[in-house]
Amino acid sequence: MEYEGQIKFLKIGLILIAAITLWNTYRIETLRKSADEDLNKEISVQEHQSAPARKTEKEASSTVKSGKFNVETSARVKNRYVERDIVVPKLKNCEVGAVVVDITVSYTGQVIEAEIGNGTTISDDNILQKFIEAALKTRFSANTSAPEKTSGKITYNITRR
Repeated sequence: MEYEGQIKFLKIGLILIAAITLWNTYRIETLRKSADEDLNKEISVQEHQSAPARKTEKEASSTVKSGKFNVETSARVKNRYVERDIVVPKLKNCEVGAVVVDITVSYTGQVIEAEIGNGTTISDDNILQKFIEAALKTRFSANTSAPEKTSGKITYNITRR
């Protein structure tokens, strides 16, 4: 009889230990998920704040001085951000106007194709070639879950300083 009471007491103790262990595991997982969500939100906010060219709608824009000209740039690629800055060619002589470059971006963020698109008002082929080369040097964020190729657009608006 004496042992039955002790065994019953041990069983209750083991059940309590198992219940406490399960409860603590649940609490730790809940806290870990909450911390991961907070960290992801913080990283997302930092990404948007650290690079002035980044915006939440994933469109980048900036103004660059190139020779005697100001070049206002904007880029848009679905689910991507511009890494660093949009590349702008050095301009010595240029018409004032707009150059639109249609681009194709790989999932690694590299611009793999570029061609002059609709909306371009500059007609000098040498200048247009410089903008195509600049677009090919622009880097976007990698997205391994994106399609192999994603299309987008870089727009350059050139004005005199």
